[in-house]
Amino acid sequence: MACRAQLGTKALTAGCYTASVLPVRIGAARLLAGPTDFAGRRVACAAANPDAAAPATAPQPAPPFWRTHISRKPTLLQSLFDAIAAIRKQGPIPDRLDLAMVYVSSAYEQDYAYLVDALRAELPGLRNVFGCSGYGIIGVDEEGPLEVEESPALSLTLASIPQADVVVRHVDAADLPDGDAAPDRWSSLLGVPAFPESPLSLVVLADPGFNGILDLLAGLDYAFPSANKIGGLASSASAFSSGYATGSGRTEAGAEAGAAGPGPAVSGGAGSGAGGGGGGGGGAVVGGGVYRRGAAVLCLHGEVQMDLVIAQGCRPLTSTTWTVDEVAPADPTRIMRLSCEGVNRGKPLPALEAFQRELQSVLGGMSEAQVRRTVSNLTVGIAPDGMRPAATLEPQDFLIRALRGFDSEACLVVGDYMRVGQRIRFMVRDRQGAQEDLTSHALGFKKRQLQAMLEGVPQQPPFGMFMFTCNGRGYGLYGEPSYDARTMGSYIPAPAAGFLCNGEIGKVGNTTHLHGFTCAVGLLRLTADVPSGGPPAGGATAPAAEQEQGQGQQGQGQQGQKAEGGQGQRE
Repeated sequence: MACRAQLGTKALTAGCYTASVLPVRIGAARLLAGPTDFAGRRVACAAANPDAAAPATAPQPAPPFWRTHISRKPTLLQSLFDAIAAIRKQGPIPDRLDLAMVYVSSAYEQDYAYLVDALRAELPGLRNVFGCSGYGIIGVDEEGPLEVEESPALSLTLASIPQADVVVRHVDAADLPDGDAAPDRWSSLLGVPAFPESPLSLVVLADPGFNGILDLLAGLDYAFPSANKIGGLASSASAFSSGYATGSGRTEAGAEAGAAGPGPAVSGGAGSGAGGGGGGGGGAVVGGGVYRRGAAVLCLHGEVQMDLVIAQGCRPLTSTTWTVDEVAPADPTRIMRLSCEGVNRGKPLPALEAFQRELQSVLGGMSEAQVRRTVSNLTVGIAPDGMRPAATLEPQDFLIRALRGFDSEACLVVGDYMRVGQRIRFMVRDRQGAQEDLTSHALGFKKRQLQAMLEGVPQQPPFGMFMFTCNGRGYGLYGEPSYDARTMGSYIPAPAAGFLCNGEIGKVGNTTHLHGFTCAVGLLRLTADVPSGGPPAGGATAPAAEQEQGQGQQGQGQQGQKAEGGQGQRE
């Protein structure tokens, strides 16, 4: 099923504003979350002194603060203030916030320009703003996970992550390094280490008309191969309604000074200036740190890992895995011959004959309507890992691409370039496939957590969830509201925030792809232990502001509060 908005329409643009950030040694950001008493540090002596006081221990960073709320008020500012108030009801908000992530309905288009300034005025310690417009908005309210489609909504997440550096950048096609550029060019563009020793996670939001998106994703894979990437193309309810992505940054001095400090400068990737960071004129900059063109990139670097769940909405037609034996030399999207060990004694068959054999094996018992529906929803799954044994491949190991049909020479035409030796499966993309695929991925994540525990290396539970799902899913696919958000929430009780996209970004194998009809989920968890009384799976934490008091107040009265995202499915 195609996404509602087409690429190239004026749906959203991405951008970010950011002031120059004070130079901080990589890894030092965690020191900003709590008091650092340098005078209390002592040099150990060789001889023990029983009368001496025990040496002071280094202060531990506070657990991550991550809270989400979705509001459905008639105007953008009403929804924004309502969401902030709902988050405050859960407990105090830290004075220093690393991130406000905000996804807004395209119904609020007329008020986009006020968004970032309103956030800065209400939350003077806020350092970064990141988000975009969407046809549908994902968040949590008092009753649990929620997807709001085709009506006004705003999802707000406030976060403070002492264990990681948080950086937001706006980039446009002119900012991207060329194909021969060294990794340090990409490092300078994003403001992160070229060869990070700690985990690096990247979230990309882009204008659907951004012609540099594939170059951006390829460059990020080249420069940061170990980093997990996720994101989406902004969307809108109407092809005539523009959408936007936004990002902002503030200096530490500005955060301390509060709203009275100077406003941030518009940033264009590695440089800055009032011109919109390479976006140029022509309405590229909406105002107040909001952009219409390009992409916004959120970078998380430190003791935080983002695990990916990329559910492409398909089920296998059968368990047969075919090997590509021949492609058309002049057009590698055309597969000429396929083979399978258990079919035709392993000898290659014309692609059309191979397809007909597989289709005939499942048609028995189907009605004519079921046959038509199955055939119309067929796709091709391509296994990126060419060395993995076919018997070990699971449905989630395949990259889904369009099956465009057969040409006059009986060649199978697919929506990607093919190579001899690649393995494929015929897949069905429908409601049943989407449900089975999402459940399989969620269970797979839980199994990996259990396996890690059994191996003696238990993982921290996720404290936050990015969710980018296709606008061709939702109610129109499932016939019920909030299916993706509620299903993920039932398996992984972390607060979800995101939107229904015009295209989804996520890794399959070692490569980041642009998908369709996909639910792409990023799950944030700490890679190291947190202090006693740390956050439950769901993201509610003790306010970092209490940690900064330095008077033994950690965890008093706030640690036990539960985030809204863990309340289960709504009736």
